[in-house]
Amino acid sequence: MPQSRQAITDPDDMHEMPIEVVQGAHVVAGAAGPELVATLGSCVAVCLYAPGLAIGGMSHIYRHVTDTPLGDGPLIAEIEILVNHLMRQGATRDALAAKVAGGAHVLGFGMSARKRHGTQMSEAAMKYLAAERIPVTGASVGGEVARRIRFQPWSGELFVTYVADAVDDTVEDAQDRPGNSPELF
Repeated sequence: MPQSRQAITDPDDMHEMPIEVVQGAHVVAGAAGPELVATLGSCVAVCLYAPGLAIGGMSHIYRHVTDTPLGDGPLIAEIEILVNHLMRQGATRDALAAKVAGGAHVLGFGMSARKRHGTQMSEAAMKYLAAERIPVTGASVGGEVARRIRFQPWSGELFVTYVADAVDDTVEDAQDRPGNSPELF
């Protein structure tokens, strides 16, 4: 059974290969650590970092925002787990900054009449960060195209590449596709 939470903070466990942060997991790393990577459709990645400490982490969130009393509570809990882990590593809440990515509408069915799942998740994450006074220094959310992200926890740099639409992908037009140009946030 795969591990649902992943936290790597021991420098002896670090290596140069990037670490894939899977759905429901979070990873914390420092200056000696690897890049953190994830593929996001409607999922949302919240990347937190403490600029002065060269430490940061990513939480890959796929939690529904519902109309029940739980609302966005499970999603907020995922972010709070990452905040607490960073604080155990020496970061203070007021020194944290965030970058957020994901929340695309990649499932082409049944969401037109109400707010889309990815939009709800990204809005809930942004609302929580604002309420906690954690500044969002970059965001790439929404749209209808999946993203591949690379996060450098030691610097806070987030690189976003849009995944090209597989249905229309041809060799001739691949150079002009949005999935071929990384963006830096």
